[in-house]
Amino acid sequence: MLKNPVAIVTGGSRGVGAATAKILSSNGWNVLITCSSSIEAAEIVAAECTSKTAEVIAIKADVANDGDCILTVARGHK
Repeated sequence: MLKNPVAIVTGGSRGVGAATAKILSSNGWNVLITCSSSIEAAEIVAAECTSKTAEVIAIKADVANDGDCILTVARGHK
C-alpha cells in the first residue's frame, strides 16, 4: 500500500499542469508528470516540486495513445 496518494498530471511541463503538480506535491501527494513533447521541461517542473514527503517523477507519454496511458498508470502504482 502506498503511503501518499498519487496524482497523474497530464501536460505537467508548463502552465496549469505545472502549477497543479507543485501544489499537489507541496501537500504530500506523489506526482507523476506526463508530457508529450518536452521531457526536459517536465523534469525541471519535477525538480521544482519541493516536498520532503512526496515523490515527483516525469515521463514522456501521449495520453492519446492507449499504450502510453497503460504504462503511465502502471508507473504510478510503483
